[in-house]
Amino acid sequence: MERKHFTVLGAAAAAIITAAILAACSSNAGFGGAPPYQNGPPNATPFAGGGTPFAGAAAFSPEPGETPTTPLTVDSSSARLAYDAYAADPVKAPRLVEVTFALNNQQSTPMPVGDVDIAPDNAPTSHVKLALQALPQQDTVETLVAIAPPKDPSKTKQIKLTFGDGKGTTLASSTVDYPTATDPTMTPLDKKQPNGSLTIDDVSITSISAPGPGLHYDLTFSATNASQNDAGIAYFTVTPPKNGPNDVPMPVRIAVPIKLPARTEMSAISIVVPYSPKAKTLPSGKYAVEASDGKSTLAQGSGPLL
Repeated sequence: MERKHFTVLGAAAAAIITAAILAACSSNAGFGGAPPYQNGPPNATPFAGGGTPFAGAAAFSPEPGETPTTPLTVDSSSARLAYDAYAADPVKAPRLVEVTFALNNQQSTPMPVGDVDIAPDNAPTSHVKLALQALPQQDTVETLVAIAPPKDPSKTKQIKLTFGDGKGTTLASSTVDYPTATDPTMTPLDKKQPNGSLTIDDVSITSISAPGPGLHYDLTFSATNASQNDAGIAYFTVTPPKNGPNDVPMPVRIAVPIKLPARTEMSAISIVVPYSPKAKTLPSGKYAVEASDGKSTLAQGSGPLL
């Protein structure tokens, strides 16, 4: 069904909107085309502020005095690649594309946001249902969605996001650059930093809508090898907290081998992890992360559900 774009009746209002469109035409250039993943989960789960924003997130708020052409504006949006913990071999499996966004409502009434179309260049559009409420004069919570990548990422430059009310009316749109970095980078530590051991740092757990049944969460973390010896990690294990007094947490092992040279810091990596398909909510509390060489635990870390 073709989307109906938001319009405002009245000659004066039409003139204002026309002027705004002409003033903003240069910023609207380069919108992308269309990704996969047609059988997505029914709802994208929003998460409260305090999560780790994506690097290079771009602001899309209108300039002062500019009249927005849609009821809502995209306050921020960005994309990055993530390992798929559901895959038997996350390293060989195609990386999932994570998109994060927040919307701004400058109207006087709240507006429900019912869906988003995520369209990389030259790829099918992913239609993802949302359950967001854009309250007047404020931003929505940041929301995280993962989709399968296009068949040929090398031909993809941008991703177009089109937000709707779930009934065919466009509420906001923007584009983000398609992410290119696939592997973590290693940065030498400052010589003044004292020697130490391998550590798991900056653990962040966030609800995410992703391909596959049941709930998912995004696990993002970095690592530091402050020792004088190289560290070889065979896999990571993440264990969620209890989801009730009778719950038995199920650890998930993620085979992502990484070698950290001596005296280096690893940039953050993201992993989309499936949770129990029967659960209705993710458990709050701290999620434990361990790095193992296949024989023993090399380092531990933890972080709360944001």
